[in-house]
Amino acid sequence: TSSSSTATTGAPAQATATGTASPTGGTASPTGSEQLCADYDAFKSSIEDLKNVDIVKSGTSGLHAAVDKVKTSLQSLRTSAGDEAKDQIQAVEDSLKDLETAISNVSSGGETAVVTAAATVVSSGTALVQSLQDIDRN
Repeated sequence: TSSSSTATTGAPAQATATGTASPTGGTASPTGSEQLCADYDAFKSSIEDLKNVDIVKSGTSGLHAAVDKVKTSLQSLRTSAGDEAKDQIQAVEDSLKDLETAISNVSSGGETAVVTAAATVVSSGTALVQSLQDIDRN
């Protein structure tokens, strides 16, 4: 990764991601299943971490680490959520694949593709968080 790529990617990515709804806007967590609650909180945190990656400081390796954290927490959430929010979970998985592709192709696809893909992950992740906030898992 060249420093020029990370330098030009950092500011727009953070600005773009910051423009989306914050997944941590409230303190609500799903009620019921302790595992679902823990997985929900871990996923919500991982989306916030992705949103706040300083690409200038950490480069694509920092972005990859944040993506890996989102993927891991999403897999746990998929298991504990069962049939809940399947479409939203799939949307996050699809947007993560697009982001990974954009990161891999940054030299040919440019920084804009990474910024756009990262914003899409944050947006789809936020939608998933919002959809799970009011689930009653009693």
